[in-house]
Parts: sequence; C-alpha cells; structure tokens
Amino acid sequence: MTYVYNRYGQVLSETWTKNNVVIDKYRYVYDENGRILRYVDIIHNIEYNYYYNKGGTIAKFIENVVDFSSDGHIVYRKLNRSINFQYDRLFN
Repeated sequence: MTYVYNRYGQVLSETWTKNNVVIDKYRYVYDENGRILRYVDIIHNIEYNYYYNKGGTIAKFIENVVDFSSDGHIVYRKLNRSINFQYDRLFN
C-alpha cells in the first residue's frame, strides 16, 4: 500500500495493490479542524461526505455513487443514501 500525506500528516490518498495491480484507491479531504469531510473510493465509484454540527460531532452522512472524468474529477453524482444524526445535550 502507498500513502500520500499533506503537511499536517493527514492521508490525502491511499492506494492498495496486489501483484502490481491497483485493487483499492481512496482520496481524502479534511476541514480546518482536521475532521474528514469527504473520502472517495475511486475503484468502487463511491463518495462519502461528512457534515458536522457546532459541537463537532457528525450531523449528516451522505453516500453518492460517482463517475469520473479521464483526469480524475467527479463528473456525476447520484445519491445512494443519506443519514441524519441527532444527539441529546450531552451529545449521546
């Protein structure tokens, strides 16, 4: 496996190979607080998005099926599932 890191030590991409063939590949995006905002499973064409509330806990999760352009940019998204999270005052 191969990792690419940003200057903060966060993983930006991850590539898994077997017999020199890429079997899994992921890209990651973080917010200014170091929380993961999005990661993309490039091999399986799935994008995972995380949204946080003011308390810093996950408020919403969205999973999209995506397609990529030849240069790796997402050109199509279709909602696969969306989950909203609710917490009590103690964030339970």
